[in-house]
Amino acid sequence: MRNVLIFCLVFGFCIGCGGGRKAAQQAAQQQPEGNYTTLEGMALGTTYRIVVGTADTAGMARTIDSLFAEVDNSLSIYNPDSRINMINNNLTDSIDVHIYVCLEAALRASELSGGLYDITVKPLTDALGFGSAQKWSDGDVKKQYLRPLLKHVGYKKIRMDVPARRIIKDDPRVQIDLNSVAKGYTVDLIFRTLLKQGIADIMVEVGGEIRCEGESPRGTPWRLGIDRPEEGNMIPGQKIQSTVLLSGAAMATSGNYRRYYTDADGQKVGHTINPLTGESRPGSLLSASVIYVDAASADALATMLMAMGFEAARDKLRETGIAGYLVFRGEDGEFKTWMSPSFWEYLEK
Repeated sequence: MRNVLIFCLVFGFCIGCGGGRKAAQQAAQQQPEGNYTTLEGMALGTTYRIVVGTADTAGMARTIDSLFAEVDNSLSIYNPDSRINMINNNLTDSIDVHIYVCLEAALRASELSGGLYDITVKPLTDALGFGSAQKWSDGDVKKQYLRPLLKHVGYKKIRMDVPARRIIKDDPRVQIDLNSVAKGYTVDLIFRTLLKQGIADIMVEVGGEIRCEGESPRGTPWRLGIDRPEEGNMIPGQKIQSTVLLSGAAMATSGNYRRYYTDADGQKVGHTINPLTGESRPGSLLSASVIYVDAASADALATMLMAMGFEAARDKLRETGIAGYLVFRGEDGEFKTWMSPSFWEYLEK
């Protein structure tokens, strides 16, 4: 039985980009391996891989495809008819269960970070070329119009009326981007569905966010890799920084080294944007990984740590006890790592 090694992507693909709705309906490829079956394919503009400890997968691919379609119709900023886009365009204030769960996870991370992680940053991500809109090509125009957008950004400008199942925006120009939590939420959604079917051994990975239960085909916890966050490492799994053994938990990784560009001033612009200043200048923190009970929270927390920068992220992990792993560039330019004691327990020794 082959050694199962699932590589955790540091580069977070955008939910729904690149023809996400068509991809969401693509049938999974099934590869039986003893009592385990692997389903993999494309959905929501990224790849997915699901390994289950059963050979009886009748109807499973159709069920998974329907879940991807649900997520696309709810959370995708690239689907013009999605519920989140209807909210952003003030065509409705009604939220479904998918948006509710994502908002809860995201707003907790916003509070924890003091506002450095913020899902209302969409006008800024669009302006800088990392969202659903075309970025401004002229550096001077970008600088001229970026700062005024800040008055429409701020997680405290939104709140949920849970009994009424609606979202309240203090400013109608506030727009929400749930990409930083949606992949993790999709993992949870598929994972819970498989668990309810009585499957004990499960690994679900969507765009690099992962949740595991039970044993891998080797009879051990699932072995997951964290990519080495260096420029040029564009193939997931080609260069591994560390590996962990995981079961009964989720892991998510966020980083800037694969998703960036150089602006007209020759400055590197990464997709992690400071919602308080509108700036995006990657610092010494190269990637952040979080192990948590659910993938949606892990996804949000990993992005939160990247937004905070190395020192603040390290201090937050010390304060909270969250299982986190940071890769950063030291003053000498060399790669260095720091992890919380709770993460060390999962690290493959």
